[in-house]
Formats: sequence, structure tokens, C-alpha cells
Amino acid sequence: MRTRTMKPLFLIFCLCLSPLLMGQNQNKIQEAMANYDYETAVELINKEPPTIPLLMQKAKALKGIGSNAEALRSIRQVIAEDSTNQQAHIEAAECCKAMDYYRKAISLNPKNKYARLQFINLLCNTKNYAEAFGESSMMSETDSSAVVLHLQAQSLEGMQQILPAIGCYEVIQDKYPDDYLAAAKLGNLNIVAGYPEYAIQATERYRERDSTNLIVNQQNALAYCHAEQYPTAIKRYEKLCQ
Repeated sequence: MRTRTMKPLFLIFCLCLSPLLMGQNQNKIQEAMANYDYETAVELINKEPPTIPLLMQKAKALKGIGSNAEALRSIRQVIAEDSTNQQAHIEAAECCKAMDYYRKAISLNPKNKYARLQFINLLCNTKNYAEAFGESSMMSETDSSAVVLHLQAQSLEGMQQILPAIGCYEVIQDKYPDDYLAAAKLGNLNIVAGYPEYAIQATERYRERDSTNLIVNQQNALAYCHAEQYPTAIKRYEKLCQ
């Protein structure tokens, strides 16, 4: 009689204890993730039922230790269960640098700036400059931030459209005068195009704000050299040597 009574009590005890243990394990997972102890996090996650949030955390942990292929497998499990999960498509694209995942993420949320920027960057890196220019131009209609304009200019450079690229960098310099990269690019491209005087103008405009930038000063000195203004060019190079 006592044994029969003990069995139901034991089952009730186990049922009550199970959520408590799961909660403790979840806390340990979060602690491991917060401490960048990704190997421990993966071990703990593997002991849990494979829910979507845990699979995403597992993928992040695997990426953190350089196991991108395994991370991608976890993310694909999420996509198999929820094909509309935007975050999963972006993470998959990050793992394998696949354009299709970025395209899917953008189709799910066209306003996702991160996905669009990464997609355009990938297009530039794979030398799909025409498509990169189209995407960045479309984005610039509603977002005129420096990063978008730089991608647009980079796309034009890739297509060997030097004068339009110069025009794009001039827009950046007008809107963001502290952008040293735009000044350096204007210096370089104007020299390439045979307009050293414009290279001098762009680099000097930046130097009025900051005369210490190494990259801008290099282009500035080179511009003076191409303009055959050798005394000034020598002074610039002497300062660079210092």
C-alpha cells in the first residue's frame, strides 16, 4: 500500500522538478553566452529540446568559435521550421556569404538596412558592380547616409565610371566634410582622371579641418607632384616622413 502511494508522489515530484532544472540550465546557457564561453553554451544547448531560440543561440555560439558549417546547419533547421524567419536568413547569409539568403531576408523585410547593406557589400566583393549600383542607388533615394553613398561610389568605380564616381564622392564631401575617405578618393580619382588641381582642392578642403590624416596627406602630396608644384609637394612629403 505504501509503495503504491509512493509512485504517484514520485511522479509529481519529478514533474515539478523538471521545469526547475530546465530553468537552471537556461540560466547557465545565458551565462555562458554572456561570457563568450561558446563551447560550454553549445554543450548545454545540446541537452535541451531544439527550440528556434536555442538553435539561433547555438548558431551564434558556433560562429563564435569558427564553426560556420555547423552554425549553418542549425540555422537551416530554423528555416525548415519557419521559412519567414528574417533573422535566420540573415544569419545563414553571414555564415556562407550566399546572396540568396540576403535576397530572401530583404524580400521578407525590404526596410532592413543591415541586410541591404550586407547584400550590396557582397555584390561589390563579388564584382557584381552593376547590380550593386542599382541596389545602392535605390537605397539612396530614402537613405543618404555616408555608408550608402560610399557603396554607390564604389560600384561606379568598379564599373570604371570614374567621372560619375568623382561626382558621388563630391556629394559625400559636401554632406559629410569630416569623411576623410571621400577626400582621399577624390584625390586619387582626380589624379587618375588627369585633374590634379581638383585633387588638390578636395584634399586641401579636408586638410583645413584635419591636417594630420596620413591617407589624405599622401594623396595631397601626390596631387601637387602631378600638378608640377614641386616645392609644395616636397614640403608635404617631408611632413609625411616626419
